[in-house]
Amino acid sequence: PLKTIAERARDQGRKVGIITSVSIDHATPAAFYAHVPSRKQYYDIALALARSDFNYFAGGGFRDLENKYGKSLDFKGNALDVIRKAGYGLVNTREAFNALSPGADKVIVMNRQSGHGHSLPYAMDADDTDISLAEFTRKGIELLIGEKGFFMMVEGGQIDFACHANDAAAA
Repeated sequence: PLKTIAERARDQGRKVGIITSVSIDHATPAAFYAHVPSRKQYYDIALALARSDFNYFAGGGFRDLENKYGKSLDFKGNALDVIRKAGYGLVNTREAFNALSPGADKVIVMNRQSGHGHSLPYAMDADDTDISLAEFTRKGIELLIGEKGFFMMVEGGQIDFACHANDAAAA
């Protein structure tokens, strides 16, 4: 199998971060760490995240932690349990997010009110407890910066969703 640019960066000793305003297991972020036949294999994509050994993930959460769509033939229980067993810490409050400091590793940050298909709320709908894409990105730089450099993918996927919905205000 081919390696992604993010996997190559990891293998060269760089830290890796994957950030999105939609679910962490959505097509674009998944393309950097998962090797599955279909973008709709959300459960398998979550399992691939556990195997990625990347340093920082941030986004709206996950779409399928229990294989509810039945796309996986490799059910291993709740994917969050598998992710935790792989050494990842989960953060879903602003307080815990703000407390992250350099040295924190294998962190997954999910916005607390990831409604709308497990995406961040649009900026115009967010409140003070929500963490924005810009904040996810600033924190990622803080956590990933190091001697060997880092690779970070940042996706504003909500822009795409708003455009599909013809929602000019949200876009």
